[in-house]
Amino acid sequence: MKEISIKVPMEENVLRGTAEYFKGLADAMAGETEAPTLVLEPVPPAVETGGAVETAPPAPPVADAAPPAPPAEVDSPPATPPEVGAPPAPPAPPAPPAVELDSRDFPWDERIHSAGKTKLAKTGAWKCKRGVSLQAIAEVENGTPPAAVAPVSVDPYTSLMQKITPLINAGTITVKDVLASIQNVAALHGKTVPAIVALANHPELIPLVEADLLC
Repeated sequence: MKEISIKVPMEENVLRGTAEYFKGLADAMAGETEAPTLVLEPVPPAVETGGAVETAPPAPPVADAAPPAPPAEVDSPPATPPEVGAPPAPPAPPAPPAVELDSRDFPWDERIHSAGKTKLAKTGAWKCKRGVSLQAIAEVENGTPPAAVAPVSVDPYTSLMQKITPLINAGTITVKDVLASIQNVAALHGKTVPAIVALANHPELIPLVEADLLC
């Protein structure tokens, strides 16, 4: 004789299911039906409340996790316009043209020099205008108006010797030419200068001799 031993909890639904199982099993043994399958529903755990035992309700299904929120858009700062540089400086004014000088470092002067602005091949000085007196030439070259008397510079004799000595050494003029110029200029002014060194005693004649020799 076969035996069946089943251990089930003392719950109404479980007991009813077990009873239905045994009934179906009996019918199967009688050949009326196939053997049933015992299916027992899970029983939730009991919760004690004030001495009574209650069955806790089944936990609600867990909802699917919400998809992650998209990253918040960050407004980019407006583009900074390029800085406008300072306006360019105005071009510098053109340099004044260089003043041409002759061998004695005098600029051309229309009052005493020829209009062609030519220089003497012999001395390199500006060619003097025809008809201009030695007095006028000396006055202009000394920076005084024609009506005024030319001031006497410091040691004009030494200055004249420094100008004519290179010309004598180069053979452009001779000592005889210098002495003749001195005596001619002195005679025009009623004076006598017997030697070149004696010209140092007549500083007022030196600009005239320089103009006569170098112009």
